[in-house]
Amino acid sequence: MSWKQTAQNSFADSLVVEHKSLSELDDVHNIINWPEIEQTLSNLYSSKRGAPSYPPLMMFKILILQAWYGLSDEALEK
Repeated sequence: MSWKQTAQNSFADSLVVEHKSLSELDDVHNIINWPEIEQTLSNLYSSKRGAPSYPPLMMFKILILQAWYGLSDEALEK
């Protein structure tokens, strides 16, 4: 299984300013057992062909943010 490389920070990441909402998300991150969720999601993408996929845990976190903050796909991307 091939996943996109997401470890390196992008130029946009370097422009992020500290904000209260970021520390709130850190608090949520610390209370959820992410390794257990990652293990549950790990078998979702099993194709050996095609473009590399994004890690399932990252996509799950994105969906959570979208639901919590009522974001459209475009707003989430922004």
